[in-house]
Amino acid sequence: AETWQAGRDRNERDDTVYYGENGRFRGFLAAQEGYLTDGESGVTGISRARIFEFPEEKRKRRWVTRTKRLSVPQSSDRRARTIPPADITATGTQAQVQQLLRRNYWNQHLGSTHAIRDAAQRDAYWQELAETEALAYCEAEGYTRAVRVETTPRPADFVDSSSDTQLDDGWDYENLRENTANQWEGRAYQYVLWSATCEKDVRRRR
Repeated sequence: AETWQAGRDRNERDDTVYYGENGRFRGFLAAQEGYLTDGESGVTGISRARIFEFPEEKRKRRWVTRTKRLSVPQSSDRRARTIPPADITATGTQAQVQQLLRRNYWNQHLGSTHAIRDAAQRDAYWQELAETEALAYCEAEGYTRAVRVETTPRPADFVDSSSDTQLDDGWDYENLRENTANQWEGRAYQYVLWSATCEKDVRRRR
């Protein structure tokens, strides 16, 4: 009691942080030790651990939202492509038939009003098609959105002087096969390659 009386003006926990068996705690001044134990440690039977250790309150675990990303580079296996018309049959060499297929596609299937043939709409058409394909790919991989979708240059327009080298300019062929000598069957279509970043929000405990 006398010890406590001498230190009553400092009757508070000190600011020293200690590490005990039960975690972090702050200690008492010597005067308070005497007060809590009737002037002498252990007289009351209260252990020093109970008197002096005040475990730090555990933090409540909170949910945090993180964005998980998947980079999808350009690949010839992933194309934003047009829907070609039904197969047509043509006679000639493979290069000649490819040109006939392109001409049929450009003049008959697309028509003069299609967005691909409209200078004001064609870039937006290919971007929208690529974004649709990218989103479908991302969703198949377990993601919810596709961002930063970029495409290769749009395909070349068809002209009668086009050669089979247009295969490298966003033109390709589907179901192209030789039925008999000099007679081929197939269809032409246009495409762009795209790249994107797939994203999804993931909730985790902090």
